[in-house]
Amino acid sequence: MLNVRQPWASLLVHGVKDVENRSYALTVRYKLQLPIWIVIIASKNKVTRKDISEAATRISASGKNFVLPQKFPTGVIGVVRFVSCTTRHSPSVWYNGGEDFAWIVDQSYALQHPLTLRTPGSMSLVFMDNHAEREEIVQTLNIQLSMRLQKLLGMSDTKYKTI
Repeated sequence: MLNVRQPWASLLVHGVKDVENRSYALTVRYKLQLPIWIVIIASKNKVTRKDISEAATRISASGKNFVLPQKFPTGVIGVVRFVSCTTRHSPSVWYNGGEDFAWIVDQSYALQHPLTLRTPGSMSLVFMDNHAEREEIVQTLNIQLSMRLQKLLGMSDTKYKTI
């Protein structure tokens, strides 16, 4: 799971933001193989006017059509798939440049109903030790993703099966 401040977390899971900027490489620090799906947790930090202004400017520059909400959700709000990690110049308006690593996103999914966490967060990648809470997150993701898939496939309201 990755903790991300708002409004950036919502922009990631809604497919607007295609780069997550971090001071470390995803693949080196955690020895993860890409591509990888990671759960996004929206932090409870207060959203600043500066962040809203910067987000609005970058949304406009990206050509995406997304309206920033008045209130941002917290907790588990979705998943994104990271496909690469680079320090080279990314053409994305979301890349900060400088010393930052660009974690490149190619797919995302926002949960309709965010899941509140009991585990305290931090602004980094988190590996859950709480088995019960981890299972609750997996079950919620399975149900919501199954419902979305069935809707996309035009399936009737049958009992949802986890994927």
